Amino acid sequence: MKSLLKVFLLIFSIGIASAGSDYLTDSGYLKSSAFLNSGIRGVGFAVSTSKRPMSDFLPLQTYNINLVRYFIRVEKCAECGGYSVSNESLQNADDYIRYAGMNGVWVVLTTDAAGDERDAFWKNQALQVSYGNIWKKIAERYKNNSTVAGYELMNEPVPPGSTYLVRENTWLSYVESLGQDVRVVDPNHILFVQSAPDTTPSSFSNMRPVRLSNVVYSMHMYYPMEYTHQKISAKYPTPYKYPGIVNGAMLDKARLEKELSSVVQFAKKNNAPIWVSEFSAVRWASGGDAYIKDLVSLFESYGWSWTYHEYRGWYGWDAEMAGENYIAVPRTDTSPRIAYLKTYFSKTKFRAPMKYGGLGSALGSALKK
Repeated sequence: MKSLLKVFLLIFSIGIASAGSDYLTDSGYLKSSAFLNSGIRGVGFAVSTSKRPMSDFLPLQTYNINLVRYFIRVEKCAECGGYSVSNESLQNADDYIRYAGMNGVWVVLTTDAAGDERDAFWKNQALQVSYGNIWKKIAERYKNNSTVAGYELMNEPVPPGSTYLVRENTWLSYVESLGQDVRVVDPNHILFVQSAPDTTPSSFSNMRPVRLSNVVYSMHMYYPMEYTHQKISAKYPTPYKYPGIVNGAMLDKARLEKELSSVVQFAKKNNAPIWVSEFSAVRWASGGDAYIKDLVSLFESYGWSWTYHEYRGWYGWDAEMAGENYIAVPRTDTSPRIAYLKTYFSKTKFRAPMKYGGLGSALGSALKK
């Protein structure tokens, strides 16, 4: 009887996901409006050239995660003077998307190229065109795949300029052109536009709405880097704790709230969906779990969607590893950080329709219990 009940509930929940109209288009693609009211809660995968096992995706369903962020490896091509993406990288993305679809999870695709190249990219028209061609190739490949939520067109753009306003305008002009080119190939998917420079909350003070449809605005929250990235490199050598004094001022929830204020104002003024596509603090940062708790509670109070960085990647960010230490430890779903994130994952109201045999696999598991 319990097994039959599980089957019924599973079919019922998947049916709702398939038939819903508030967050799915008539063709079954995720809408940008799904990112309002904290509709999306998930995790990010690390940049990697290696394939992940299917077992890494099974907890996503258990945790009730409904989206993952995935980097497609894009490399500079010395011979062609532009960018290239290998068939292996695209095949790896195919696998990730298939595994995600089997577990009721959408995927946002982004790349690890161009964003931090500064003058090398922004003063080279050929590189900009080449990067755009990569995105058109990606869009052509996935334009009919509804497990793909959309495309985050560049990660952490750092355009040059004498002022922050000039830098933001350089970025927005380019991303609008890039987005329009992608739209010609793929009218179905969401376009995710970060702020510039560096995708920080403060850069939203110069942000304006882009002239593109079906858009979500994304940003990263690692403020302040001296705390979140402490001891990662020689650039951040000082250990700090949260709450505590960092850069001569108290770092606490009130300070985090102040740092996010530009994003709050932009979202309210433009009724814009916001997605925090990365946020974290290294595990050995004293009070890091409390820092994550305060951030997530703020995101939720604003109705923003979010993805924790990162899932089963580098041990410094891994939420399933417990302890403020500098070494990798066995993963557990009861570590304080993942346990806290799960309290919010459990509130997620909709998931991607299961595909690629996911329904059959899930029913088979339910019937065995």
